[in-house]
Amino acid sequence: MTPPRERLHYIDNLRVLLTFLVILHHSAEAWTTGPHSVTGHTINPLMNLLCGINGSFCMGTFFLVSGYFHPPALARKGTWPFIHDRFMRLALPALVYSFTIRPLQWYFIEYVVDGTTPNPGIIGSLPNFFWDHYGFSHLWFLLVLFFFGIGYALLDRTWKRFSPITPKWANPETVGIQRLLIAVLAVYMLASFVVRIKFEPNAWIRLPWPVSVRAAHVPQYVFMFALGLYAYYGQLFKKLTVRTGVVWTIIAFIPTIIFTPIFRVDAYLGWGWNITGVVSTIRETVMCVGISIGLVVLFREKFNMTGTVLRFLRRTAYAAYIVHLPIVFVFQYLVLDWPLNPLLLFMVVGGATLTLTFAISALLVRLPGVRSVL
Repeated sequence: MTPPRERLHYIDNLRVLLTFLVILHHSAEAWTTGPHSVTGHTINPLMNLLCGINGSFCMGTFFLVSGYFHPPALARKGTWPFIHDRFMRLALPALVYSFTIRPLQWYFIEYVVDGTTPNPGIIGSLPNFFWDHYGFSHLWFLLVLFFFGIGYALLDRTWKRFSPITPKWANPETVGIQRLLIAVLAVYMLASFVVRIKFEPNAWIRLPWPVSVRAAHVPQYVFMFALGLYAYYGQLFKKLTVRTGVVWTIIAFIPTIIFTPIFRVDAYLGWGWNITGVVSTIRETVMCVGISIGLVVLFREKFNMTGTVLRFLRRTAYAAYIVHLPIVFVFQYLVLDWPLNPLLLFMVVGGATLTLTFAISALLVRLPGVRSVL
């Protein structure tokens, strides 16, 4: 008889926080140079700074905790059922969104916000309209995670066939936890700098259809997902001490404190074979690893709990991640002419988006068929 799985409430709660941060990040981008926004708002330097900090670690931490749950899921299901499950949970929602909600989202931005005159024949050729304007927007994360899962499952299958013995380096205590984290950070930093020689941080590239990602962040996604896999096999999350979490959180902010006053925006968007490329790489990679480790330890020690509200948020967070972006655009548009400080407008948009998004998600997860996917 298979023993019951241990429920890691602190990881579930951390994923809820990350979902909140993604939604708030996209809400704030109306007042930044970010891509997920309705144009016409005033750029606010503080909002740019906050989004730069959040963008350094948020998706990397998502990949970290997602990687952590891949090994037990694969062990329970087996290779092909696992891949099928990943398709249903990740790729299918992304595809449905891409060919339904995304074209309508484009229509809203193009014809409602920007005021372009609609093509009279657009209604008569709806199939072509939806095909011509498909896209995955923020759900690139689901597709990348789907392909990471396939790669991991096939690699695991091959590894066990040729090397069934777990290597000693799989135990972080054998390597030394601090040495392990420093080594991961160093290799990740080097890979990021090499990629940033050619690609600026906001440059998107298309991988094999249909995945588009920010090229400069690909090393982050790969290394944080791999660290999550390693964390499961070596039970790293349980072995991280409070002191380690505090130290790495402090380390995370040191480059930002030093470099931001000197290089300003180049500390976040610098790239190329130059000092700003080095500064941007150091700041982002150190912040990503440091804050991710700090958050894991913080939530393990202080937020390893459950309750009615937390269960609701955990159950609806995934759906909220998927459906939130069109709601963000609607509220950004509604406050476009409000004569308020950008920070107050952000609070209105962020609060309204979170409320409506989770309300809609609560309805979605009750629908037959949808319930098993979301």
